[in-house]
Amino acid sequence: MPATHPILSKRAGEGGAADYNDTLRVQQLLCRAGFLAKSAVNGSWGKGASPTAKAWDDFQRSKGWTPTTYIDPKDPEDRLGYLASAAGVLQWTPDYLRSASALSVFVDFTIASSIPYGWGANHPPGTRIVVGFEKRPNLILFMQPNRQFDINTSEPRSYNCCAFANVLLSVWQRGNIHEAPYNWSQAVGGDGDQLGTRYGMPEIKNSKGNQGISSLDELKGAMSPDRIYHMALCLNSTGTFTKHDTVVVNNMVYQSNTKGASPNSGSVYVQSIDDQWKKMTVKRVRLFGPGPY
Repeated sequence: MPATHPILSKRAGEGGAADYNDTLRVQQLLCRAGFLAKSAVNGSWGKGASPTAKAWDDFQRSKGWTPTTYIDPKDPEDRLGYLASAAGVLQWTPDYLRSASALSVFVDFTIASSIPYGWGANHPPGTRIVVGFEKRPNLILFMQPNRQFDINTSEPRSYNCCAFANVLLSVWQRGNIHEAPYNWSQAVGGDGDQLGTRYGMPEIKNSKGNQGISSLDELKGAMSPDRIYHMALCLNSTGTFTKHDTVVVNNMVYQSNTKGASPNSGSVYVQSIDDQWKKMTVKRVRLFGPGPY
C-alpha cells in the first residue's frame, strides 16, 4: 500500500480529464463542506451550470477567490486542500519535528482534536484508512477503505488502535506519514505480521527466549529510556495472538481505544505502563523495538 493519496489525480471540471472516482471524491468534499446536495453526488461533473459546477463556484467565492471552472490536484493557492479542510477530512502533523518532540506535539494536538474511535459497523463512524495528503507533508487524510469520503456522518475521521500506532511510529521517525515504511494497511496483528516489524523493529523475547512477556518488571527492564517501542497486547495468557496495538516511550503508553476505554472525548489517550498493566485482564504482551532516536 502507498503512503499518500492525492484525492484528485487529474483536473476536474471544464477542460478536465478526471475519472468517475476522482470527480466523486470532489463532490463528496463539496457535500461535506455544505455546498452540494447529497443527491448530486454522482461521479459526473456535468455540463454548463451543473450543481457541481455551481457548488465549486460558490465554495471559491466563499474564500474570496476569483472562481475557476475547474479544480486541479495542486495549484498555488491549493484550493483542493482548502476544500478538504472545509470538509473535515484532514489532520495536521508536525513534519518539521522528529522523535520525542514530534510525538508529544502530535499526540497533544490529536487529543485536542477529539478524533473518535472507529472500527467497522459496531464502532461508528467506522474504519478509516489514514494516509498522507499527497504533496502536503504536514497533512493527514482520512478516507473510507474504498478510497471515498463518507457523506453520511458528522465526523469523517476516526482512529483505531492499529491506525494510530502506525501513524505514531512514522511521525516519530520522520515527522509525517508521507513515505515508506509507512503504508495505510491495517492488515497486521493477530497471529500474522506485527506492526513493529514494518518499521524494522525486532521482537524482544522474554527471559526464556520465547515470544510474549508476562511480567511487568521484565517488560520495563526490556525497554531503554527515550526510545520508542511497539507493544501489542495478547488475546490470552499463553499464546502470541495479538489484539491491540500501542506505542510505548519512557514507560508511557500511547493508544487509541474505544469510547468506554478512553478518558477523553476522543479515542486517543496516554497513561503509565503501570496503569495500563493494572487494567489489562490478560497480562501478556509482545514487544518490538527499539525504534530510532
